[in-house]
Amino acid sequence: MKKIYFIILSIVFAFSASAKGAHSQEPREGSVQWWKNRSDAEYAKYKNVKRDVVYKTVNGQDLYLDIALPDEEIFKDGAPLIIYYHGGGWTGGTRYSVHPNILKHYLSKGIAFAAVDYRLADAQNVDTIEDITENNNRLVELADIQKGVTIEDAITDCFDATRFLVKNAKEFKINPNALGATGHSAGGHIVLLITMAPSDTFIEDKSNASTKFKFRCGLDTSGPTSFIHKETFDKKTAYCANKNNMIKCFGAPLDEVQDLARKLSPIIYLSKDIPQILVMQGEADSVVPQEGARLLQKMAKEKGLEGKFIFVFVPEGDHNLSSDVEGFRHHNLEKMRFDFMTENLLKGLERK
Repeated sequence: MKKIYFIILSIVFAFSASAKGAHSQEPREGSVQWWKNRSDAEYAKYKNVKRDVVYKTVNGQDLYLDIALPDEEIFKDGAPLIIYYHGGGWTGGTRYSVHPNILKHYLSKGIAFAAVDYRLADAQNVDTIEDITENNNRLVELADIQKGVTIEDAITDCFDATRFLVKNAKEFKINPNALGATGHSAGGHIVLLITMAPSDTFIEDKSNASTKFKFRCGLDTSGPTSFIHKETFDKKTAYCANKNNMIKCFGAPLDEVQDLARKLSPIIYLSKDIPQILVMQGEADSVVPQEGARLLQKMAKEKGLEGKFIFVFVPEGDHNLSSDVEGFRHHNLEKMRFDFMTENLLKGLERK
């Protein structure tokens, strides 16, 4: 009897260990692998998708983008294109972090969608970094970081990726004159820079250097607007107020790299040539305080450019714009985003 009891216990323990081992192999929610698994399942729903397209190689490292095209070619000059630049404090994140609703909506409207990876900053190999997940309950994978890379390198990659797409517009069957940009947090900052700065401001890939681009619209959600106006991140919880974060991104404290900080500040590129931009900002955002968006709004108005922007400040909204205030629930904000981007991209396009 004891022998049978021992065998049963052994089987139970073996099964429990096996189940525990299988569970431990599941990717952590919010990790790069978790996002990849989810994006793989989502992209598989569509028949016209190109994955892992190499747009640039730096020091032997390939940089990738994914592009999904509508099932049907609706427009005469090719599909308009929205490019997604991911967030993650310029030191983390992944192109795989595209919400399924986004692909479904835009592809159904005949709009193509591309998601871009870029080099992740770790300029001084700082040992500790205040992870933004502590402030906004968002898990970010700080992985595959290239030592010596600055935020300028990350931005330059995004400009090069955009030039690559425009240069190869015929191959991808997209309209290079109907571009939209979208991103959250650091991705929102990239959106502001890439839509407001001249397209030749950041260049590394000489093979595409002569290619120009101009966006029709941009969607910035919770993105920093300036590194040179300290009042825009004058809070202890602000990501840009953390010295380690900025050394990791810039290679030195902001006070020591003011020329570079200025070059990477979207707010200095305000001009009549910028496209329509929707800025969404949470009033309770502790990671990227609302003061940045408020200053951009103020300076745009002073320059007579208020017509170029729509500013939406979400009452009690955090870094992810989560808010319980009536009228600002997530689905309403999502519709606002979709409507803005779709209307601006499709305006005046000739259908087949």
